[in-house]
Amino acid sequence: MDHLTQKSVFDMTPEELTARLKPVTEKIVSTALNDGRYISYSAGNPDKPTQFIHENMLGERKLVEIDLATGKEQHLKNL
Repeated sequence: MDHLTQKSVFDMTPEELTARLKPVTEKIVSTALNDGRYISYSAGNPDKPTQFIHENMLGERKLVEIDLATGKEQHLKNL
């Protein structure tokens, strides 16, 4: 019933949506890291949109590049 009184995500501002999703995303990241997996996010280089950073629970990070044709990743360097 509570979901009927909440604002629709389509009516939220970007800030409201971020606040609503934050606990969920934090739990997902925590669970993944605790299960020995890593999180992956854009390396932030607009000239290389296929480069990502993989980070594990220990904070170790590596730069990888994804081949869009095959989906395989190539390790570029440890950060």
